[in-house]
Amino acid sequence: AKDVDIGNNVTFTNNGTATTQASFSLGNGASIVIIGDVERDAKVIAKGNIIVLGSLKGTAAAGAAGNLNAVIVAFEMAPAQAKISDLSLQKPQKGWFSGRGPMMILVENGRICMEPIKKSFLSALNFI
Repeated sequence: AKDVDIGNNVTFTNNGTATTQASFSLGNGASIVIIGDVERDAKVIAKGNIIVLGSLKGTAAAGAAGNLNAVIVAFEMAPAQAKISDLSLQKPQKGWFSGRGPMMILVENGRICMEPIKKSFLSALNFI
């Protein structure tokens, strides 16, 4: 795996292969957008948000510097492991799959949880 340390928000695209197998580590409060899939052996770490425009099957750790307001978003959510700050999402023992459609992992009332993306969340995102 290859580590990439970048100081600003960044978008990775996989040139049509839809596969991200390297590890990405972002600093300085950065968020990451990945266009494509994050495969099972890949790890993505960001001090900000992680947004996957594809499937998340690998490990995602958002809010790595203690940011409990960070989120993890994916079109298909089936992570090997997911963390926001120091909170880990506990997955069921069998049949781990979040369901169909875009999902998000966030911290609510001090607990990490996964839920479908709400329209209000999408309207609050600013990609400009």
